[in-house]
Amino acid sequence: MTPSKNKPAVSVIVPVYNVAPYLRQCLDSLVNQTLQDIEIICVNDGSTDECAEILSDYAYRYGNIIVKNQSNKGPSAARNNGLATANGNYIGFVDGDDWVNSDYYEEMLAAAFYHNADIVVSTIKCFSESLCRFYCDNQFDRHNLPVINNVPYSFRDIESNIFDCAVSPCNKLYRREILIDNNVIFPCGRYYEDYLFYLKTFYYADIIVNIDCDGYCYRTNRPGSTMTHHAFTQDYLVASRDMVLFAESANLSSSFKRHLLKYIYRKQHDFLKRTSPRKQEQYFQEMIYFWKKNQTIESWGGYDEIKRDVLKLENIGYEKWKTKDRYRQAILAFLRAVNLDYPLKNLRRRISHLLYQFS
Repeated sequence: MTPSKNKPAVSVIVPVYNVAPYLRQCLDSLVNQTLQDIEIICVNDGSTDECAEILSDYAYRYGNIIVKNQSNKGPSAARNNGLATANGNYIGFVDGDDWVNSDYYEEMLAAAFYHNADIVVSTIKCFSESLCRFYCDNQFDRHNLPVINNVPYSFRDIESNIFDCAVSPCNKLYRREILIDNNVIFPCGRYYEDYLFYLKTFYYADIIVNIDCDGYCYRTNRPGSTMTHHAFTQDYLVASRDMVLFAESANLSSSFKRHLLKYIYRKQHDFLKRTSPRKQEQYFQEMIYFWKKNQTIESWGGYDEIKRDVLKLENIGYEKWKTKDRYRQAILAFLRAVNLDYPLKNLRRRISHLLYQFS
């Protein structure tokens, strides 16, 4: 693969919204990359804190930083704005409250060149803002996929396991052409926008490769994060619908559709438990409606089994389910108090993945 002349090797897109306490660390990690041939596109999504001033200062000091300002439209619109501006042969994404190691994009690009890859995938290191330390979270572990580092693969090699790793675009480097040629953008107006983008990019990519690199640092549990209070979990129902429609329109295999239904059902239950109390009953009813009234999936393998479970849930009713969930929350609170929540959560995910493989 020969890089296009007069274009940066990599464009890094940074959506920014009210992350002033963390933004300098993010930008410092990017302007100090060992890869010199890089442009940094920061999209200020209507921030009301000091983000605009910080971005202006960095753009003045560094010639490879481009700042775009827009009214508050959400992370999808900010990323799409960055995509429309990007000129790089490859595209990366970094959230404004995260950061990367200094050689991160040099390593990612080297793997892309060596394997002629459309997508390169790294590991994510999770940093808890509340605990002030890194920790292991298996939902970001690519080793759940049945592939080997530095051995190229495609969507069809992992279609039954594709959701066994992080859907985030931030630990990936994308060949720009697969996004442009297939008109892959982020769905706007909601959260959990990563799921459809992830599915489409992996589907359209011919060559994907995982590398042994843990250079992306993902900040969790920070005050004000939309991912902390789970106020938008109902948007996952919309993401579920979009993934189903894409799988149907792309005529994906019956095996993939079966596994997709299992994955969606499991995730919808997870989000139900995490939905804010004032919206939980509404989510409960809408989740049941999703499975009872979705004609697209009625002929898919595995649907009848899930529908039986949904009807049982409907018969139990929200109040009885909520009572059971209170006991679960009390147990989780105790485990958090004795610092056992993360180890047990990761063990549960491991067991869940194993059961999922053999189901």
